[in-house]
Amino acid sequence: MVLYIIFALLYSCQGIVIPVIIQMAGHIDSSDSRDLIVFTLSSISLWVAVYAFMYIENILLRSIIRAFNVSLSENILKNHAVFPKNISDSELCSLLTQDLGIVDQEFLQSFLISPVWGASVLVSVIYLVKQNLIVGSLFTVGAFLMILPQFIFKRKLKESGELLSSSKEKNLRAITDFGKGIETIICNQAEKENVKQTLITLSEMETTQFKYYTLQNLVMFWTGPLKAVGLIGPFVIGLVMKQNSITTLIAMMSASTYLINPLQQILEAIASIQSSQVIKDKLLTFGSESEIPSKGLHIHTLEEIQLKNVTKSYDNQEIFRDVTVTFSLSQHNLMVGDSGIGKTTLFRLISGQDKAYSGKIIFKSIDGRELTPNLDNIAIIHQNPYVFHTSVRHNLTLYQDYSDSLLISTLKKLDYGRLVVINWTMN
Repeated sequence: MVLYIIFALLYSCQGIVIPVIIQMAGHIDSSDSRDLIVFTLSSISLWVAVYAFMYIENILLRSIIRAFNVSLSENILKNHAVFPKNISDSELCSLLTQDLGIVDQEFLQSFLISPVWGASVLVSVIYLVKQNLIVGSLFTVGAFLMILPQFIFKRKLKESGELLSSSKEKNLRAITDFGKGIETIICNQAEKENVKQTLITLSEMETTQFKYYTLQNLVMFWTGPLKAVGLIGPFVIGLVMKQNSITTLIAMMSASTYLINPLQQILEAIASIQSSQVIKDKLLTFGSESEIPSKGLHIHTLEEIQLKNVTKSYDNQEIFRDVTVTFSLSQHNLMVGDSGIGKTTLFRLISGQDKAYSGKIIFKSIDGRELTPNLDNIAIIHQNPYVFHTSVRHNLTLYQDYSDSLLISTLKKLDYGRLVVINWTMN
């Protein structure tokens, strides 16, 4: 960060390179070859130095943004792993694929680059005032007139950013539903209706995005007339005052142009920061620092599972009361009953997926240790496991560290060994 600040300050001097070169050109003797050589080398050296500063500053800027994005993404993924119910799948995808990009482009970059343009403005102002206090001040005031549209449209820019974020989430949910539910749609002969409905949602999002960027363009449009006044007015006054040469006034006008450009960049950055504020706050809320808890003690040889006076209620409605039962290792147990009687709920209590109950559920090992239900200690084989877009090995291990021999022996026990071993070299 310190290096970035140093090179940002050095690059901020780019606004006075052309004015300095113009003033240097006004003092050279075109018939003197030595003056021409010195002028040429000096001008080229100035440009090379400024662009070298810009190159290093941009590399450092991207390095800071890369570290921020990786850290924030890590926290979001960890939070979702610990609290998966806090956000939906579509919201998680939107956060990491769309919202993170918006915050990168429109908040973080704008926030970090604004000091560069601010320093550039300061350098240009000092140069202008040094040449002529009155005319330089007029050039400065004229340039700062461009800030007015930004304040006028401040509230609308923020509202537009909120609408765009919610619209993108709605569109992502619609596309996800269409993709995952396509078989249901086809089986019910509802293709045309669902294509039409999904397209309506997509069109609404595109319309919201169009309005968002149109509003930003409108703000930039009104800076045009003010920019003309800020350039032409002081130049004419300088000609009337006759205190500076034409060369100096042209150099000041050039410096004023470089003053206006950084100001415009600052205004655009402020607009981007304002419009992305809501998305940034949402990202930081879900990206607060978190750690995945370490796994607890494991029971490798289970003796029995005891339920003592287990009662479960939901919304003041009692699902079951005082369930007391012992499941032993030597037994095969089957839960039967009508739909809605609480079979799935009881399984969720035993597996640790639901902790809102009264009574006791105890896992006992043959060596006398006891554990309570916790997903950190219990692995569940779901009826409909998700197949990840990765290799067979990673789908089996879920990126955990298991040896090939253990995987293959386990697969053979499940009668899947031959198929997977044949394709194992394909990863």
